[in-house]
Amino acid sequence: GNTAAGPGGMRAMMHGGKDAPQMKERMGKHLEAMKSTIRKLRDLEAKMEGLKAKDDAAAFRAASLEHAKLLTDLQESHLRHMEGMMGGGK
Repeated sequence: GNTAAGPGGMRAMMHGGKDAPQMKERMGKHLEAMKSTIRKLRDLEAKMEGLKAKDDAAAFRAASLEHAKLLTDLQESHLRHMEGMMGGGK
């Protein structure tokens, strides 16, 4: 019998089979970019921790703003990636 539950049946249906490797590669790149951004966010958090102790308000605000921007970039890149996967994003 030809059941959809066969080897890769369900997945092939969902991902159109042929562009699955390409999608996997795109997902890999996306994940690498996210990891690198998260590392930067963590570094900034450590920096802000140190600045808090020093009571350097201006430097703390600068680091805080940079942190917020990185977070927004991360969200936006994820959104664009998801839109691309959904076939949206013109």
